[in-house]
Amino acid sequence: MRSTSILLLLTVGLLLALSFTMLASAVMMDSRFSSLVTTQAVAILVGVGLMCALWRKDYGFWLERHWWLYGLSIISLVLVLSPLGTYRNGAQRWVFGMQPAEFAKIPLLLTLAAWGSRFGPRMRFGSTISTFVWGLLLPGLVVVPFLGLLYKQPDRGTMALFGLVTVVVLLLSGMPKRFAIIPALLGAGLGVHFYNSSKMVRDRMDAFLHPELYPQTTGSQALKSLAALREGGLEGVGLGSGVIKLTIPEQHTDFILPVIGEELGLFFTLGVLIAFVVILLCSVRIASREIGRAHV
Repeated sequence: MRSTSILLLLTVGLLLALSFTMLASAVMMDSRFSSLVTTQAVAILVGVGLMCALWRKDYGFWLERHWWLYGLSIISLVLVLSPLGTYRNGAQRWVFGMQPAEFAKIPLLLTLAAWGSRFGPRMRFGSTISTFVWGLLLPGLVVVPFLGLLYKQPDRGTMALFGLVTVVVLLLSGMPKRFAIIPALLGAGLGVHFYNSSKMVRDRMDAFLHPELYPQTTGSQALKSLAALREGGLEGVGLGSGVIKLTIPEQHTDFILPVIGEELGLFFTLGVLIAFVVILLCSVRIASREIGRAHV
């Protein structure tokens, strides 16, 4: 297990080094260069510091305090919608320069895991009504406040993620598979509602499916990203030599991968994808070991 942890830390470290290098390259011509690089450097240091502080505590320590963390995450999401929140790009998702929705993922997982650990037998065994109540209805209420607050921002992508994560954790905890059809239908209904009621969602979905039809508007970012990947080819044009990257919006955050593809080529692009697979496999191995230990 030590080798798994070392591999996980090494992979994350390599991704951080690559990300920081490509960030510097992506914004080298930007007037905000110093600000953006400094912000990311501070975030890395804070993240490493938190990791070193948290790894000493067994996960059981956090499971016992999941309701406190759950409450804090709800409060932070409420603050987003208050006058303290920041409105940007058609949504109000930030407060004090952070997105609380990102941190809320952990309390949601902890609360659902705690429920499954405590009520797993009731979720699996019993009458249809009993398993429905304990397996879906009651634990499903855990995610409702998150979904409501995210809907108000709006942050529909994170809403979908929270809903999907909830269903997956409940299935792993013992919820009968036949009950998954209920959240699936609700999710599909919400998807149709979002598409019909929001021009932004409709434009983004259409551009995602057919970016070539919107080359000057919502499809521009995807088309430029694909052009950057094609330009890079197998070996890339060289670190700092990319040109198309300068035309891609948010190339220093959401669209950093096309910068990697343009400047370092296909092999580094695939390397990033392989690194995420390694992180996933290491995480599954560590989780499986902890599950086995819990049942001993």
